[in-house]
Amino acid sequence: MIVEPRSLREVRHYTFMLEGLEETGRALRDRRIRLVVQKGAPVQIALGAGRHAAVIVCDRGFHRHQKAWRRQVAHEVRCQVMQVESDVPVLVETADLKAKYAARTIRPKIRHLLSRFFPSGTSQARKRFRAFIAHKLKRGRGR
Repeated sequence: MIVEPRSLREVRHYTFMLEGLEETGRALRDRRIRLVVQKGAPVQIALGAGRHAAVIVCDRGFHRHQKAWRRQVAHEVRCQVMQVESDVPVLVETADLKAKYAARTIRPKIRHLLSRFFPSGTSQARKRFRAFIAHKLKRGRGR
């Protein structure tokens, strides 16, 4: 599902996301898996799409409104609702359980764990981590 962008920054983010979805759609199509992208209110789309689902899998966003969407969906459906990390190189709780207010305090912990999350090798993991950080900085200082 796609929420209406509210700023130019979000439009750039959505462009990047939609290009990735296009690539993902091709890969899924090759495996005969259907990808559905809908525009609208997140809770209503999730409830409609999950009406007959055995499980609903959603992104684990950390913003207040994303948490509220997940809570409402989980409250209103009969099936299980699962969250997946999709916007981080290392699972948040694995890196550190405490909230961090500066990247300099969490980056060393993430670097230490990269080989665990990127079994293809630490050098490839470092390249992906650097690309991830560069992308985040372009989007607005890590937000």
